[in-house]
Formats: sequence, C-alpha cells, structure tokens
Amino acid sequence: MKKNITIIFILLLQVISTGQDLSSLNKLVDK
Repeated sequence: MKKNITIIFILLLQVISTGQDLSSLNKLVDK
C-alpha cells in the first residue's frame, strides 16, 4: 500500500508542476 501511495503522490506532483507550466504558458500567450 505504501508503494501505491508514493506513486500517487509523485503523479500528483507531476500534475501540479505541469499545471503550473500550462498557466505560465497561458500568461505568455495573453501578453
């Protein structure tokens, strides 16, 4: 179970990082 939790945690971090990248890209596009 701990392994599954760590995998999910890593996936969440990746999603958050990609989401931040998308938001920054959107800001550049707006400019």
